[in-house]
Amino acid sequence: MKRVVIADAVLRRWVQAQLPETAREWVKIEEIGAEGADIVVVRSTDPLPLQGGRCGILLLPAGSAPKMRSRSVVSYGNTGKDTLAVSGIEQEKILISLERELVTVWGKRVERQEIFAKRDLETEGMLAGVGVLILLGLSE
Repeated sequence: MKRVVIADAVLRRWVQAQLPETAREWVKIEEIGAEGADIVVVRSTDPLPLQGGRCGILLLPAGSAPKMRSRSVVSYGNTGKDTLAVSGIEQEKILISLERELVTVWGKRVERQEIFAKRDLETEGMLAGVGVLILLGLSE
């Protein structure tokens, strides 16, 4: 079972809705309990209660300072300096660019790529949500 902690309720519901039925057997999306989670998602609007503790992958907005230890940190934002960045936005679609190779929770390498997604959330939410799917190995 892979644990993903997302404090933001809207983002949590969006990620849950994107999971294929088979993935729901091995992914648990939670609101709290970051300690020991495989992925912890931080939004710029979240209070940062993550003091200390440890997780596998910390997914956070550009410019945020990690408040907990993690095996790796993945940033998202609007520039090529971020691991996940916006490449283009249309009214109903968003193009998200994976700017550098990363490793999923399963240890599989994911090459640089661009991903089109239906724009169901605001930009930051889409970056974080697609980031979770990539880190779970569900981006194809």
